[in-house]
Amino acid sequence: MGYHLLKQRRIVDADDEDLEAHEFECGDEVALDKPWRRGIRFKQPPSVPIPLVFEDEDFEDGAFRDYLSTPVPLVSTRLKAALLSVPVTNLEFYETSVSGSDRFPDFPGYWALNVVGMVAVADAAASVGQRAMGVMGADLFDKLVVKPDLASDLRMFRMAEQNSTLVVSDEVKQACESLGIDTIEFQPLESSS
Repeated sequence: MGYHLLKQRRIVDADDEDLEAHEFECGDEVALDKPWRRGIRFKQPPSVPIPLVFEDEDFEDGAFRDYLSTPVPLVSTRLKAALLSVPVTNLEFYETSVSGSDRFPDFPGYWALNVVGMVAVADAAASVGQRAMGVMGADLFDKLVVKPDLASDLRMFRMAEQNSTLVVSDEVKQACESLGIDTIEFQPLESSS
């Protein structure tokens, strides 16, 4: 089974100009000191719906992404459907409410996502150039090679070497592509086996 890093794709308009992605804010009581990025289950779930507001005051222009990593991990309703169709069983979804979303007929709807589980991915002997902390995800490495004994039944998890990075299986990639999800991309990980 192949694995991929989940990454945001560049979104452009008809003239190949970059579109700003809509981003959201939420209260610190939700974003801070919660297990969102530690790969653990909530002992007590957050109150729902989790209130979100558009980050920019002028939020008429822009694009909606299917995955946002901040202020808490957010997935669109269609990405949630793709994940559940695989099925990915180590996920916790929490309803959100986005103030101002009614202005957009194409608003995708968002769910806060907790991915339970962190897994060491890198084959230390085959991966090259681990960099200092503060660099995101697989960019910690000049060459990241998946360790040969990585369990083959994993569908989605956090990368232990950089817990803000999500790793997904071929099945998740295929489910997303079949639903036409085009705001994320999948960077294949090289296997050492």
